[in-house]
Parts: sequence; C-alpha cells; structure tokens
Amino acid sequence: MLKPLVLFAGIRSLMALAIAWLLPLHDSRPLSATFSDLALYNGSADGSLPLWSLPNPLYAVLVRWLGYDHGHLQDWRFVGLSLALTIGFSAVFVGVACRVLRPRQALLYAALLGGHPYLALYSLKLDTSLFALLAVGLLSAAALTRLRSSWALLATALSSLLRNALLPMGWLQMLWSRHLWCSLSGAVGIAVLAGSTALQLGYGASYVGQNYGCYSLARVSDWLSAQGWPGWAATALGFVLTPVIHLLLDLGAREAVANHCLLLPVSIAQQPWLHLGATLAFALLHGWLLWRLVAFVRRLAPSHQSTVQLLFPLAMLLPTLYGAAHMRYLIPIIPVLLLCAFDLRMMRGIVTDYKPNTLA
Repeated sequence: MLKPLVLFAGIRSLMALAIAWLLPLHDSRPLSATFSDLALYNGSADGSLPLWSLPNPLYAVLVRWLGYDHGHLQDWRFVGLSLALTIGFSAVFVGVACRVLRPRQALLYAALLGGHPYLALYSLKLDTSLFALLAVGLLSAAALTRLRSSWALLATALSSLLRNALLPMGWLQMLWSRHLWCSLSGAVGIAVLAGSTALQLGYGASYVGQNYGCYSLARVSDWLSAQGWPGWAATALGFVLTPVIHLLLDLGAREAVANHCLLLPVSIAQQPWLHLGATLAFALLHGWLLWRLVAFVRRLAPSHQSTVQLLFPLAMLLPTLYGAAHMRYLIPIIPVLLLCAFDLRMMRGIVTDYKPNTLA
C-alpha cells in the first residue's frame, strides 16, 4: 500500500500546486468570491447566530477555532493543512484499491485519484466537502472489505456535523444493517445521526425549496412557458426536466455555472473553450463511471449484498435534484466512481476471496 499512497500524495500535491499557480490565468475573481459561505461559518457575517442554528455546526466550530477567514485562503499554512487533510482522508480509498485491485491497477488508481483536477482544486481550501471523504471512504471499505459497518456509520454520523449532505447516506446505512444496535459504535452512530438530523432538518427543507441558480425549477418552468407551453404543462414538465439537468450539473459543472448559466462571463472563464471542454469532459467521464458503478453493483449484489452500499453515497445528490447543483456535491463520490474505471470482472474475482460484510 505504501507505493500507491506515496504516488497519490505526490501527484495530488503537484496537481494542487499547479492549479493554484495557473487558475488566476483562467478565473480572475478573488478567492473570497469562490467561498462566500465562509463568512457565515466563521461568524464574520453575523456573529450573533448561535452555532446550533447553523448548517454544518461542527465545521463552524472548527473554522472559528482555527481563525480561518478569507484572508487565509492563500496562507500556505492553511493550504498545507487542507491538502494534508484531503490526502489523509483519501488514503482510505487508496487502501481499498490496494485490497480489491491488482498491484499495477492500484498504482494507476492512485495516479488517477491524485491527478483529478477538480479534486485537486478543492484540496486547496478547508471546504466542507473534504470532510465527507473519510465517511464515504470507510463506507466503501465496509462494502468491499471486512470493515465493520458500525464504524462506517459512526464516521458518517460525526462527519454529517461537518458536511450535512451526508445525512441521507447515513440513514441508508442505518436502515441497511439490522445489527447496528448490537454494538456500542453502532448505537452511538445512530444517536449522533439522529441529533445531527434534528439540528439541520430545517436547513435541508429550505435548501430543496430555495429555487436557487440559473437552472432552478422556477427558471426551467418559466423557460418552457416562454416556448409556448401551457402553464400547467410547463410546471409538470419542469418537475421532470429539472432533476435531469441538475444531475448533469452535478456530473460536470463548476459552481459558477449554477449562478451564471453555462456561458460564463470572461472574468470567470477567460478561456471559454477550456471551460466548455472541461464541463463536457467531466460530465461524460463521470456519467460513464456512474453507469459502470451501477452495472458493477447490479452484477455483484445477488451474491455479495454488501456491495449495494457502494450506491449509498449517491443519496448525497438527491437534494441537489431540485436544490443547488454543481460538481462540488460529487467530490466525495468521485473516488468511488474512479474505482469503476477498472475491469469489473477482475475486481469481482478478488472480492469473492472474502466473505461479504453484512453484519455490524
């Protein structure tokens, strides 16, 4: 495992530094414009709000304790901390790859994971997305190795206080295993998950109904009405089309697309061909890998039921089907998708070497 891990850490570090150097040539915005939520979390926007009323309350505690603000986005101490945390959390995926892939394939997976440009970009800042990597990595380990499901649930529950998008995945984990109450880690995980849900349920409801961005349900329905569709038909068709559009955005669109539509202003995308090409390439790559993931689980599930858990991280995308949608929500899922770039039949031959993990 050491060689793939060193290869991953080296490539990820080089890619992140290269993006930090080259990004201003493509996106001229200040870094503060790309992380507007930080002011809410660190209290600079409204310090009177109690922590328990904020989304991701444990993340708010963390950034206030660290003193992390927009002035520190280019501070190499915080960049280094973010990069180290990302590499550490992602190491779980490298470990899983070493277990289920051949040695050469594990090295190739480590290189692909380290070199993924969007993951490297978000390795540069302490974004909430990076805290979901550990939870999804441990869930993948529970699906493909002998890691106890109760530990994976506990990690998801705790991480949901840092990244609330994990909550749907956590409830699927709880419903999947009927033996979680039999272990202390499982019982604690369920209790923390319930508390995290109670704290953040209101935010989740408002998120889904906020009609945010260029491709919101309201805008899609309005566009259909402008094309001559009757009001009732435009609304009904909007309900059908919006999740499809948002899934495509999750697969390939950067955050700015949600605000400014596909054709971005020059200040955000100075090389339009690069922006459009990258958006299409990411959507096609991630869409293909998603199809392979579903096919892999469908093939293995009858004999190895634990592999069904590999689909649970997709639940994080459910709120985005009618809420804000862009590729940042896919970040914790991308390492799982990249596993499916390899020969599924070969992976199956290795997976069948051990007894599937169905108990807590």
